[in-house]
Formats: sequence, structure tokens, C-alpha cells
Amino acid sequence: MELQPTDDVATLQGKLCISINETIKLTEQLKEYGGILNSAKVEVLRSNTKEEKQLAKIKEQEAEGSFAEIKALIKLQKEITNGLKTLLKAEHLSGGF
Repeated sequence: MELQPTDDVATLQGKLCISINETIKLTEQLKEYGGILNSAKVEVLRSNTKEEKQLAKIKEQEAEGSFAEIKALIKLQKEITNGLKTLLKAEHLSGGF
């Protein structure tokens, strides 16, 4: 989502709602990937052969990467949300309402 200097209050409020909804969606994905990551870690522990363990470790690494990516996206989305809140607060304080 890109912010424009010409965005009015209504547009900023709409973008804020979109940003909050995106954060919620990503948090739900993070929860799902947390379960996938946990399962992958358990699979490594339950592996019997060297080959099984190697394949399980690859799955674990992929799950960790996906989990970290979603966490980074949540952080980014929260920054956008905070920026929108700051812009809306500044608009309110400047008498734009």
C-alpha cells in the first residue's frame, strides 16, 4: 500500500482499515505456519535414518523461512498502520476535521 501526500482523511481511514485487516490475516497465517514449523521440528526428532533426518531438516528449514517471512510482513504492516495513525492524528490536531 502506498501513501500519497494528497490522501484525504477518508482515504487514510480506508487505508488504515485495510492495513489492520492485512495484519490480522498475516497473524492468522503466522499461527498456521507455527503449527507447520512445530510439526517439522517433531519430524526431525522422530527421524530414524540419516536420510529421513536430512529430508526432515530441509522441511524444517523451509518452515522456519516461511515463519520468519510472515513475521517480517507483520512488522511491516504494523509500521504502515502506525504511520497511518500518525497521519490521522496530525490531521486531527491541525484542525482538518
